[in-house]
Amino acid sequence: MIITILAVCTFAHYYKLEWLEIMGAIFLIGLSMHLGYQFDRTRHYELESEKQTARMSALVSSLNSGILALDENRTIIHVNKEFCRMFHLNENGEQLQGTNGHELFQKNAPLFTDPDLFLQTIRTLYTAHNTSLNQEVLLINGEIYEFDYLPIYVGQHDSGHLWHYRNVTEAKEKERLLIESNMILQNLSSMDGLTGIANRRSFDSRIADEWKRSLRQNGEPLSLIMLDIDHFKLYNDTYGHQEGDNCLKKIAAAIQACCIRPGDLAARYGGEEFSVILPATSAAGAISVAERIKTAIDRMQIPHANSLNSPHVTVSMGIGTVIPSEAGTVTTLIEHADQALYQAKSQGRNRMIFYQEISKSCTFKKDTAFRL
Repeated sequence: MIITILAVCTFAHYYKLEWLEIMGAIFLIGLSMHLGYQFDRTRHYELESEKQTARMSALVSSLNSGILALDENRTIIHVNKEFCRMFHLNENGEQLQGTNGHELFQKNAPLFTDPDLFLQTIRTLYTAHNTSLNQEVLLINGEIYEFDYLPIYVGQHDSGHLWHYRNVTEAKEKERLLIESNMILQNLSSMDGLTGIANRRSFDSRIADEWKRSLRQNGEPLSLIMLDIDHFKLYNDTYGHQEGDNCLKKIAAAIQACCIRPGDLAARYGGEEFSVILPATSAAGAISVAERIKTAIDRMQIPHANSLNSPHVTVSMGIGTVIPSEAGTVTTLIEHADQALYQAKSQGRNRMIFYQEISKSCTFKKDTAFRL
């Protein structure tokens, strides 16, 4: 700039120009240089903006999820290749630009299991200002699409709509298989592998839960039956362990069949010993269930040639009933039933004994909520 001014001054001196003319010349030269600079800078910004737009377009086009962008008039301003592929469109993104976005949705609707609901959702989102949405939709071919809808606002001005679609079919299938696997593992961890009924771990967990539930229900009675196959060692010695396993399976199935209510739990307590948890069941109700179990096993007539009680398999049972209290523990109920079972064995087996202390000290009222 300084060199330019010196050049102008030299030129003016040589041609004897007036001072005003010199200043005018300097102003015009400065103005032209300033305008040239501003033009270059504007053009630089335009080029950078074009590059940025091109980069964003390339990025969106390379995504493995479908992108659809509409302006405030629902006219398509951008749609990538994946969106066209997902919705089986014959046109490419450039051909769809400038067309009506809602007409495109109407064209896509038959791909979904509920086209009317799909279109109703679209219309609702158009009128629900500034409301985003994430939702899964099922296609008639069994695939699952997840879409995000995002309204675009500049201040308070509606500037357009953005739709983002992803095919989540494979991910959902993996999730389903994982849930099923976890359920299988959970069932296996709570199930006795031989008999197919609940195992000791499941028994411990359930009886603790039922004790707590009874406390919440203001003292509902909780009953427990402990059951032992008589002279089972002799059975194994006589018929072999394979037949012994078959005998355990048959006894378990008979006990399970006698547990009618969903809350009742038949479990293998250990070896040839079984247990039955009876929530909201009085002493009379528990005795009734025990009688039903004994009758079912007797009717099976499983041979036991070397039994000291009968030519068939028999069982001994101990029954306990308590009304849970904050001062007591579930161990008390287990001990009562176990002691009653010991009494049954001591008195010759093939019988059931109710824990006598409970029967003497507790009176149970008839109540339809309890098993009697």
